[in-house]
Amino acid sequence: MHNRRMPRICALITTCGHTSAKLQHCIELLNRQQLKPSDIIIAGCTTDAEQVRSSIPLHTLPAETGTAACRAKGMQKAFEELMANYVWELEADSAPDETCLQTLLEAMDKEHKVCLPLSINHVGNLTFPVFSPNKSIGNTT
Repeated sequence: MHNRRMPRICALITTCGHTSAKLQHCIELLNRQQLKPSDIIIAGCTTDAEQVRSSIPLHTLPAETGTAACRAKGMQKAFEELMANYVWELEADSAPDETCLQTLLEAMDKEHKVCLPLSINHVGNLTFPVFSPNKSIGNTT
């Protein structure tokens, strides 16, 4: 990410079944990122999602039929409404360290299609990939 214009990155958090405490913790960690996402989308909102606080703009989406539908609606909002270049997908219990987003962008493949997680952090939490619209996406599990 040398002297190029920084891309617009939306963090998409799916909350299906997670408590607001886990969601708030995840958002606090996003606010501590050295490279912060431009927006945070909370998909599959629980009734207490309105209590979550962030210095990064928050967008909430109602619960859908399942996690896949929540992700699809979140990506649609990010790419079509918020004009994101990339979506960083997380779950409410994700715990990214302060350099996580920067590290993911630096590790992105040369064609800027997808960045798969390089590792699981010290407490066993998986960091999910960053997606770009209209690109082929590899296995994310």
